[in-house]
Amino acid sequence: MDVGGNVDVWPGGLGIPARLVARPVTSTFPPPVYLWGHVGNREFHTGTCEYGRRIKNPARFPTWMRAVELGYNGCLYCQSEYDVAAVGQLLVDVAGAVSSVPEVTARLVSEVRRFGVIVRPPVERLDGRFGRQESTGSRVYRSAPLVPGTWEVIVTHQDWTVSMTVEVGRAWRSEGTWHGTATMVRAEVGSPEVGSETVPPRM
Repeated sequence: MDVGGNVDVWPGGLGIPARLVARPVTSTFPPPVYLWGHVGNREFHTGTCEYGRRIKNPARFPTWMRAVELGYNGCLYCQSEYDVAAVGQLLVDVAGAVSSVPEVTARLVSEVRRFGVIVRPPVERLDGRFGRQESTGSRVYRSAPLVPGTWEVIVTHQDWTVSMTVEVGRAWRSEGTWHGTATMVRAEVGSPEVGSETVPPRM
């Protein structure tokens, strides 16, 4: 805004001439450098990492502490000092024919520390597109890689809700193969019963 010209004095105040102008913003400060996170595999990278550059819509973190706090894992190549080999996977099988898609969420309820940082990931919304058996109406939901720990799982459909607290199993990749276990929660719409078991990981 450019301000200039004669100032008018009115009973209600002053009138100061001004006009809006468009000028390029110049700054002597360098632009902030962010770490890039992949929301699908929950890994974070430097902006110059060859894997980080492939991310189309990255989550951005000002520090590695913030990325770790939100449950992200360091890239094996560019952030190897913050890489954790084991990840957790949660699967939820919701049976019952329904007219709309049930909602499945999970929340970390145990205290987990990584590299001195308390991990506080947001509520996880599980993806229900992983698999569906049309004959039974069963739908399998799959989480993104999680921080292993104790999670509360909540399944909701209209006015029906069930919940269960489970230990999410650990899985790791070695020689091109996934090892360890995932945690499967099973529920049926309308029933108060809910159970869990360990299954092979499905990364």
